[in-house]
Amino acid sequence: MSRHKKKNFELENVLIEGIAAEGNAVAHIDGKALFVPQCVPGDVVNVFVCKDKKKYMQGYVTEIVKKSPDHLEPFCEHFGTCGGCSWEILPYPMQLENKRQQVVDQFVRIGHLEIPESGVEPTLGSEKTTCYRNKLEYTFSNRRWVENKEEADSLSDSEKLGVGFHISGLFDKVLDLKKCHLQCEPSNEIRLFIKKYSIDKGLSFYDLRNQVGFMRNLMIRITSTGEIMLLVVFGPDAIKNCSDSKFTPKAEALELLEAIRVKYPQITSLQYCLNPKCNDALGDLPCVVYSGNDAVYEKMENLSFKIGPKSFYQTNSDQAYRLYSIVRQAIKDNYTKDSKPVVYDLYTGTGTIGLFLSHMAEKVIGIEYVPEAIEDAKVNARNNNIGNAEFIAGDMKDILVPDFIKGHGTPDIVVLDPPRAGIHPDVAQVLLDTAAPLMVYVSCNPASQARDLEVLSKKYRIVRIQPVDMFPHTVHVENVVTLKLKEQYTVVRKEITEYVENQILPQYNNYDKGHQQGHIRAVIDSAMHLSHFYDVDKEMIYTAAAFHDIGICEGRENHHIVSGRIIRDDRNLKKWFTAEQIEIIAQAAEDHRASSKNEPRGVYGKILAEADRQIDPETVIRRTIEFGQANEPEYDKEQQWQRMCNHLEEKYGENGYLKLWIPESPNAAKLAELRKIIADKVELRRIYEKYVD
Repeated sequence: MSRHKKKNFELENVLIEGIAAEGNAVAHIDGKALFVPQCVPGDVVNVFVCKDKKKYMQGYVTEIVKKSPDHLEPFCEHFGTCGGCSWEILPYPMQLENKRQQVVDQFVRIGHLEIPESGVEPTLGSEKTTCYRNKLEYTFSNRRWVENKEEADSLSDSEKLGVGFHISGLFDKVLDLKKCHLQCEPSNEIRLFIKKYSIDKGLSFYDLRNQVGFMRNLMIRITSTGEIMLLVVFGPDAIKNCSDSKFTPKAEALELLEAIRVKYPQITSLQYCLNPKCNDALGDLPCVVYSGNDAVYEKMENLSFKIGPKSFYQTNSDQAYRLYSIVRQAIKDNYTKDSKPVVYDLYTGTGTIGLFLSHMAEKVIGIEYVPEAIEDAKVNARNNNIGNAEFIAGDMKDILVPDFIKGHGTPDIVVLDPPRAGIHPDVAQVLLDTAAPLMVYVSCNPASQARDLEVLSKKYRIVRIQPVDMFPHTVHVENVVTLKLKEQYTVVRKEITEYVENQILPQYNNYDKGHQQGHIRAVIDSAMHLSHFYDVDKEMIYTAAAFHDIGICEGRENHHIVSGRIIRDDRNLKKWFTAEQIEIIAQAAEDHRASSKNEPRGVYGKILAEADRQIDPETVIRRTIEFGQANEPEYDKEQQWQRMCNHLEEKYGENGYLKLWIPESPNAAKLAELRKIIADKVELRRIYEKYVD
């Protein structure tokens, strides 16, 4: 009888090594990653493993054997149960660095993106790490979360009621909050008053499973100017004639609102909503003003923004200002035209970013899905005497089409701030086709942002990556990426780039893994960069790079020669280049495989050969090992080591025969790095042991 592997077990004295994706701490057990929440690097813990997969394990701490010196005491009594501020135990500088690393990991792992030389900038921290949110939403529940089942069974009906946040992973369980540190008072006071009033008056709390109840949700906004909005969402039991399409509240609901108004006269906008639906979305439901104004107003520099109950506004007001300032500075640093730009503000919300940029733009076009937010954006424009901003409501993929751009003007700058899911593929394609010179992509989800940027990288290069901490003590990070249109799409004739994009590059999809479109695009980008250092025709460089591997269609051995022949025979190229220029382009393609003994015939060939060569130290070492094992299988481990050392020294060493055709190439720095490793036999041996069979 075979013995089944034990799925759940405990591990003792586990040393936490670092922070991984999704904010979990990570350790390694016998080479397998173990993910554990609510730990700090340096903690020694006992862990109950609840999931054991082939490549990783997940578990939770049963005992902290020894705390790390960096392990802080949580300041919130709900820490560990609420799940919101899961990094309270982590020093704030470590939080910021882990958020920066999160962006790095997702851009490299998900987007396979080329990080600019400056790297990912340090995360811009928040001056306030508590009481920083301007908006919180609470849920009423008739069965609040109680960890101990026996305790839950012994509670009275009123003791089972709660108002607070949903427990992560449990849709029908709500943590009853005593004090939340995310929003300043009177946020907690208002919530606790309404809870007590509702219990005293016998108003039923929402049943999340059966979807009945009187009290359903609360939403509290507190602006930086001190205005307060309270939205009370009543459930179906608070509605007269719930089957009637014209909902009206019961007297008890109005009595509650009056009690709130009297108790908290500082509330500037008291509203309610009647929600009989099976979901909490309010987009299709009216919000009714009980007292005060229909909105609150947020200030930013000399601008005032109207925020209604359904409006989106960044929930950390202070960091929102810093975020928008980063967007503005990105435009100042990278927009080079003398004339004012046409700015498209996509997913504009209430128009905040677009209006913030309006003074430096010829005009702003804002698009947003939520009609109420667009109406607020229009009001914001009028209230701020801004006449060069136009706002349109609708689904982005349906609105942002070629005819729309034709009618509203081609953008010079596109600002994107989409929801967590990122942008629709149709939107990405329109952006690629439109080819605005500058794009600034703001995202609350670097993972979906990385996916989108992988698509946009066909025509855009990343020039700056700036994470911003909007939510201290959480794993979430906002990220601002500045993108510039690659030079070939600004200096090369459109008919040439369209021909290459539509007719030439797709052919590479049929070739081997090393000669796919991604490789060709990388060579084009590198060649265009290197062309800056020489007096060469950039259209010719672009064309040579695009065609340099096209001869793979007839096999790898002589593909460079075949590429030259294809270039000479191409009828379209003869429309754009002279016979002499075509010959130079063909020779460059033929010379892109030039060895150190056979120098390319001209500067075009040198640029292309250098652009095609990527010297990554560890990759060079790995391939040298693999070549030796494949071609000298009779060598033992130490003989393979010596063969590798000899080859690396002969080719890449200080006196090696490898030649750099273009001294300005990034390969120069990589070669220096490789030579340093070759000279350091301890480090070289470490890499060797990593890859040798």
